[in-house]
Amino acid sequence: MSSSESLPNDVALKIASLLTVTDLCSLGSCCRYFRSICDGDELWINLINQRWLSTENLPQQTPNYRYKGVYATRHDEVARRVWSVIQPLSTITETDVKVSAQDYLKIIQDLNSLKLQFQDVLLILFKSSKYNNNNVLINLIGLHYSMFHLGISVNDLREALRFTGNLSKIVCISSFTLGRVFFGVRMPDATLSRMLSLEELMSEEQEESRCILNRGTVEQVFRVETTINWKNEYLHFIQIGS
Repeated sequence: MSSSESLPNDVALKIASLLTVTDLCSLGSCCRYFRSICDGDELWINLINQRWLSTENLPQQTPNYRYKGVYATRHDEVARRVWSVIQPLSTITETDVKVSAQDYLKIIQDLNSLKLQFQDVLLILFKSSKYNNNNVLINLIGLHYSMFHLGISVNDLREALRFTGNLSKIVCISSFTLGRVFFGVRMPDATLSRMLSLEELMSEEQEESRCILNRGTVEQVFRVETTINWKNEYLHFIQIGS
């Protein structure tokens, strides 16, 4: 008997209950002893309740009905709704893509209308999946939404971005301000560019950069360039601008 098989069932269940959804599925697929525990309805009902804050309207348990499948179905439903919003951002290839500032902010508003929770952001906008091709612009949208609409702390966001491998991705924010007119003379236009990692973008020093992203074109015409290193060969630029 292996050491894991000698664990009391309640201890094994407690260990499994501390895992993320991804780690829980991985443990169940690689360890025969934990497979039935990781597929257990008790764990998945709790995960459903944590993520969607409700287990109402769930069918009664039957021999052919497992709540792990319910979680997967609900996740896919949410992911498809998010995908319908962020799909224009997913077409990033090795050719420059331009997205208007208006479209960028509309995506944020549309995500807010879906009432996404932070777990949705983590699993859909931060993690690579069929709905997210490791796209830094989608990561930026998730960061923006989490900070301004969910009020997630910087520490929690930093850990989430580190966990999903996005913390050091680079975004270049370029703001363009029209020159004012003084005594009939128009002053020169001003452009300011900031090359920042997503970690740096969350810092206190970059509050102005975050405000530019969140404000849109109220007082400034702004452009955002995000960079992706394709196969470590060169930087790929995407512009968000008016």
